Amino acid sequence: MAQAGLAVSAAGTTTGELAAIGTPAVLVTIAGNQLEAARQSEALGWCALVAGQTEGAPERIADVALELWTDPARRRIMADKLVGIVDGQGALRIARALAEAVTPR
Repeated sequence: MAQAGLAVSAAGTTTGELAAIGTPAVLVTIAGNQLEAARQSEALGWCALVAGQTEGAPERIADVALELWTDPARRRIMADKLVGIVDGQGALRIARALAEAVTPR
């Protein structure tokens, strides 16, 4: 994924991975619980959002992906918006918080 110029992905947990490595994406919502985070990601400008559960979704996904693929400058701008947005240290912060919570004082 880190070497890809563009990813097409469901808008689940892979979203964070794509953001962490700076890969612009077409995010496809396939479940209702993905919509809010996907909208927030799109608002940040690093991805395009497609509703995957609508009629014509496959064609729309292809159209959006091709539009982005043929516009390297836009993909560069999208990738630049990801710089510093995710530090990749979330799991470590959670592990520390859990360790502190269960360590007797």
